[in-house]
Amino acid sequence: MEDNATLTLTVPAYVKMVLHASRYVHSAVNGVLLATAPRTATREAGILCIDAVPLFHTALPLAPMLEAALALIDSWCKEKDLCIAGYYQANESRKDSSPDSVACKIAERILENIQPATLVMVQNQRLSMFRQEPAIKVYENQGARWQPKDLNHVILEREALPITLALLGSGAHLQVIDFDTHLSDIRQDWHNWHINSLIDRSC
Repeated sequence: MEDNATLTLTVPAYVKMVLHASRYVHSAVNGVLLATAPRTATREAGILCIDAVPLFHTALPLAPMLEAALALIDSWCKEKDLCIAGYYQANESRKDSSPDSVACKIAERILENIQPATLVMVQNQRLSMFRQEPAIKVYENQGARWQPKDLNHVILEREALPITLALLGSGAHLQVIDFDTHLSDIRQDWHNWHINSLIDRSC
């Protein structure tokens, strides 16, 4: 059954996905999307994804590391009245932006906790500061499969593209911290508050 819930991606959510993929352009990367808590994120109201948390860029299927990251993020979300409402991934190949088994499996796990859930694939071939169109493709769950979501039900905040282009041009993607980096050096903050500050100054 088609899901007509509207998905809105804010500037921080879009920027962090693209910057993460741009930093590790020759590797597969993944992360999760954060939304308002389930009591306000309903099918009628739609889903407002306000942020993204970059996860890994080395070995996406590693279950123990993924479990630890998701548990930490989930605990933090509960304190902020947020929830994990989606998953994003950029494949290693620049020509391949289709969901693989890893993307579908993790997205399905998120779907167990919140419905509807979102799966976003970053389109590597569009990761260029000279591109003027979104570098993502959004999928929704339809039964046992993830299918492209009707673009009429996907809203990207107007300033997302120009701010992303500006930050890519300034090299801000080199400052993105994911859980791979955090686990190697816990002084590195996976919240990426510094990226939020760059976004605020660009608005």
